[in-house]
Amino acid sequence: MKTNPVNNGQIAVINPALPIEKPQRSFTHSGDKWAIANARTGERTSNYIWLSAVSDLFKNYIDAFINDGSSIFVTGFRNMFGAVADFLVGKRDQEMYDEVYSTGVDKYSEGRLTEDLLQDQNSLRAEIPVADDFEEDVTRFKDNGVIKKLWLWAAQTSKLKPFVYPLAAALGGRFINLGMLALDSTAMALWRGRFIDSGLYTNATKDLLELGTSIFNSEARKNKISELDTLARKYFSNSDLENKGEILKKSGLRLYFSMLKHMQTQHLKDAREPEGALKRKIDAKYLKETNEKERGEDPSKSFGQGFADPKSDQDKKYQRFSSIADFIGPSFGALGIAITGVFTPLKAIVDLAGIQSRWIDAVSASRKGLSMVYYFFKIMLPELMQSKTDNLNELIKNGTATKATKMLYEVRKTRSTNAWMMIVNGFANIVEPYFHLKQSDSRAFKFVKGCLVDFANSFLLNGFSARRACLGKMQYLYSTVSEALGKNGVLDVREEDFQNINDKTFEEALQRKAGLQPDTSENTEATILAKANKVVNGFKSSLGFETTLSNLKLDTGT
Repeated sequence: MKTNPVNNGQIAVINPALPIEKPQRSFTHSGDKWAIANARTGERTSNYIWLSAVSDLFKNYIDAFINDGSSIFVTGFRNMFGAVADFLVGKRDQEMYDEVYSTGVDKYSEGRLTEDLLQDQNSLRAEIPVADDFEEDVTRFKDNGVIKKLWLWAAQTSKLKPFVYPLAAALGGRFINLGMLALDSTAMALWRGRFIDSGLYTNATKDLLELGTSIFNSEARKNKISELDTLARKYFSNSDLENKGEILKKSGLRLYFSMLKHMQTQHLKDAREPEGALKRKIDAKYLKETNEKERGEDPSKSFGQGFADPKSDQDKKYQRFSSIADFIGPSFGALGIAITGVFTPLKAIVDLAGIQSRWIDAVSASRKGLSMVYYFFKIMLPELMQSKTDNLNELIKNGTATKATKMLYEVRKTRSTNAWMMIVNGFANIVEPYFHLKQSDSRAFKFVKGCLVDFANSFLLNGFSARRACLGKMQYLYSTVSEALGKNGVLDVREEDFQNINDKTFEEALQRKAGLQPDTSENTEATILAKANKVVNGFKSSLGFETTLSNLKLDTGT
C-alpha cells in the first residue's frame, strides 16, 4: 500500500502489496542542477566533518592526557578545539539543509510537482532547479499539515547551528546537549518518522501523531478514528485474504491496528520469500515484470525504476533488504522518537546540572544505534551493491579505459569506500552505549571513548554528505554521456556507453555543460574553508577517497 506522492497527499489503496520506492525518488533526484547541488554541497560538507574530526582529536587528547581542570588556560584551549569542531558540524547541517534537504522551503508556494513533469526528465532538468527531500515530503502531505510545519522548523533552526553549537562548546561540554535539544530534536524525530512511513504507509507518522494529539478533543478524536477505520477497511477490502470477512467485523482502532500488524507480518514474509514478494507486487501492478534480456536492450528497466525480474538474484537481494528495513523501521523509528523526546531533554538537564548519569548517557546514545541497524539494510548494503566495479576493473588494469570510464570507476570506488565507512560508523554507534556504561580511570580509555563518541556522532553525518556527493557526481556523469551520445535521458545510458564515447567528445560535452556552474570569484577561492577543503581533498585522496569534482568542473570552493 502506498500513497501516490503527486495525488494531493491522499492514500491510494489498491492492494495490501507493500511499498516500493517512491516515483519521486527516481525522477526528481535527477538533472544537472540537482547533480551540481548535491556534488558540490556533499563534497564540501563531508570535508567539514573531516576537519571537525581533526579538531575533536586534539580536544580529546587534551581532555584525556593534559586537562585536569585546574588550569583555565588548558580548559580554554580544549574548549576552543571543541568549538571549532562543533562549528564545522553546525556548518555542515546548515549547508545541507539550505542546498539539499530543504530548498523547497523557499519554493513550496510555487505549487507541487505535477505528475507529467515527474515523468519527463528533460523538462524536469529545465524547470525544477533542485527537487529536494523537503519537496518530496511536503508533496506527500496535505497543505499546512503538521509534517510540513516540522520540516519548516528543522530547516530554519539549521541556520542557527553554526552559531549555537560552537558557543555551547566554548562555554563547556555540558551546554552542548542543551543546544542540540533546542535545534536538533525536531529533525531527529522527522528522520525517524520516515522509518515508520516506509514500513507502514506514507502518512502513518502524520496519522498517528494526529491521533495522539486528538486525545483532548472528542470531536477530533472521533473524526480521526473514523478516517483510520475507512483506510483500514479499504486496505482489507482490496486484499485477497481468506479471512478478510472476519477481520472486517472489527471497527475503529481495532481494525486500523490489525492493518498495521498485517503489514508487518507481510514484511517478514517478504524478507523470507523475496521472489514471492516480487511476483505479488508485479501481479498488483506495483512493479512491471522484466528479464535479463530486456534489461540488456533497455537499461532503464531497473529495480529502482519500478521493474523487477523475480528470478534475478540482485532484485531478490534488494527486495530482502527493503523488507527487513521496513519490518524493523516502525519499531526502531518509534523507539528513536521516544528516546529523542524523553532522554535527549533529560540528558541536557542533568548535564547542565553537572550530574553524571551513565545510564541516561547510554540510553540517549542508543537511538543512533537503532538508526544504524535500519540504515544498514536500507542504505548501506544497497550502496555496496550499486557501487560494484567488477565490469570496469579489467579495462582499468589493461589501460584501455576511456576518460569517461575512468571517472565512472573513480566515483563508484569512492561510493563503495564511503559505504564501508558508514558500516564502520554504524558499528561505532551500536557499541557507543557500552562505553558510556563502562567505568575506568584509565587516561587511554577516556581518550578512546571520547574519540569513539565523536566519530559516532560526526561521521554519521559525513556518510550522508559523501553519499550525496557520489550520487550527484554519478548523475552528472550519466547526464554528460547521455547528451554527448544523443540519448533520451540518463536512464537510457548503459555502462558500455562510457567506453564507447571517445575522450575528445566527452571533454567537449563537459565544456558545454560547464556553463551551468555558478561563478566562483578569486575572493571566494581565498576563504579559509575553501583552502581547507583543498587540503582535506588531498588527504582523503591519499586514503583512497578519490575525488572527481575538479574533473567534472564542479569546484568545491565555497
